[in-house]
Amino acid sequence: MLRALVEDLPPEERRELIRRSAGNPLFLEELARALAETGASGRAVPGVLQGLITSRIDRLEAPLQHLLQMASVLGLQFPLPLLGSMFTLESHAMRFEEAHAGLEERGFLERQGGCGAFLHALVQEVAYGGLLMRVRRVLHESVARLGEKLFADRMEAEAAFFAHHYWHADLAREAAPHLWVAGRNSAASWNLPAAEQFLRRAAEALEKSDRALEPEEAARFEEVLGNVLLHRGSLEEAESWFKRLEDRGRAAPRREWEARGIEYQGRIAWYRGRLDDAKTLFERGLEVVGSDTPQVNADLHNDLGAVYYYQHDFDRAFASHSKA
Repeated sequence: MLRALVEDLPPEERRELIRRSAGNPLFLEELARALAETGASGRAVPGVLQGLITSRIDRLEAPLQHLLQMASVLGLQFPLPLLGSMFTLESHAMRFEEAHAGLEERGFLERQGGCGAFLHALVQEVAYGGLLMRVRRVLHESVARLGEKLFADRMEAEAAFFAHHYWHADLAREAAPHLWVAGRNSAASWNLPAAEQFLRRAAEALEKSDRALEPEEAARFEEVLGNVLLHRGSLEEAESWFKRLEDRGRAAPRREWEARGIEYQGRIAWYRGRLDDAKTLFERGLEVVGSDTPQVNADLHNDLGAVYYYQHDFDRAFASHSKA
């Protein structure tokens, strides 16, 4: 690797670089590139990998440095047209293609089909970490606004993209609907860690902004977030969201929302081993729901049957499951 990166390196310099890299290929590559760029000896280049990458970024010409910082806001992999649009928003001494080629030659970026990508994740982290917070927010907003044109025909499919960038641009009003869509999409595919992050941020964004979900969407939001938290083990928080759903249904009045909120609270009691409390809640839910919402009705009978089963009351369990 050293022979490929640095020609005519004296044996003692080669040994020094190998010693300092401690067998880490990325570190060795960055040390060798720094050596090639500066002409310094192997003992003179910085010894910490992050510092080494930072020093290489600092030596870049201004257009290349700006382009690398813009790319870091987009992430490890990014659409080249979007990066090009960001770059051309400002006047630079070189064209986008020339600047991108310069970063490729120096081993920062590479092309992967129609996309660009960082050669190493740590380079992206260091470049992003070097940005001032106000600059980050401006760049994230630029990405989101430009993305609305690029992804105009698939906004919902790219909800996670918009949620991420509007959130980090500190634009709660713009972020909220995208966070909600991204959260429910993640929940539907059982990517629960991502769903929890998106939905928690959506709840915070809705509180910070003057946006409000329509009653139907708000009830769905409370149900989805409560279920995600339930399956992630946050039972108390889940219970509070289900209580909000019950209260919303009672105030509306919408019996299916109220009964669904009660049912989920019953499931939490069941998961905690409080079978009598769960039974009481499921029975109360059946009193509320009526017969005009057969899905909720069936779920409550099914839940009640499970409680009877675990209480060894098999006749009632069979009867409840038959009704379901």
